[in-house]
Amino acid sequence: MPKPTAIVYIDGLNLQRRLLDRTELETWVDFQTLVEKLLLDYEVKLVRLFTSRTNVARPAIQDRYWAKLGRNSRKLFVEFGRLKTTVRIYPVHSQNPMDGAELVKVKKIEEKGSDVSLGAHMVLDASKRLGDVFVLVSCDTDFYPALDLIKNEFQAKIGFLIPGARMPKLFATLEPEFVRHLDYGDIIGSQIWL
Repeated sequence: MPKPTAIVYIDGLNLQRRLLDRTELETWVDFQTLVEKLLLDYEVKLVRLFTSRTNVARPAIQDRYWAKLGRNSRKLFVEFGRLKTTVRIYPVHSQNPMDGAELVKVKKIEEKGSDVSLGAHMVLDASKRLGDVFVLVSCDTDFYPALDLIKNEFQAKIGFLIPGARMPKLFATLEPEFVRHLDYGDIIGSQIWL
C-alpha cells in the first residue's frame, strides 16, 4: 500500500530563530533530508522553503550554500522574501520610573513577504489537492487562518513540525493529524557541508 503524500512548508526564519540561532555552530541545513527523516510514514512530494537572504558577513558562503542546496534537493523549492531595515527610536527601560526617558536608536530588520507567500501557497496547494497532508514547519500563529481554511474548507489534513518544545495552543485547536517537535539534534543530522 502506498504511503500518504505530504507537502511541507518551512518558515525559514522562524526555524532559524527557534533552533539555529541558539547555537554558536554554523549550520547549513539540507531541508529535504530533514523533513524526509521526520516524516518516515509519508512520501514527501514537495518541500517549500520560505526565507530571505540574510545580511551575513560572508555572502559568498551563503551563495555557495543556496547553489549546493538546489543541486542536492530535487523536491525543494525556495521562495525568497526580502529583508527591510529601518531605524526606530525606543525609550530605554529603567528600573526607576522617576528617571527621565532616555532614548536609543535601534536598527530593526524585518522579513517581508515570506509569511504571506507561505500561507497563499498552502491554501492554493490544498485547493488543488496536491497532497494528503499539508505540513507546517513553524510555531508562528499568524498561519492559523490559512491552516483553518485548509482544514475546514478543503477538509484536508494538516500536520506540524514545531521548532522547539512548545506547541502553540491555538494550533492544537485545529486537531492536526500529527505534531512532531524539532530539536537541534534533528538539524545536526541533516546538514550540508560546504
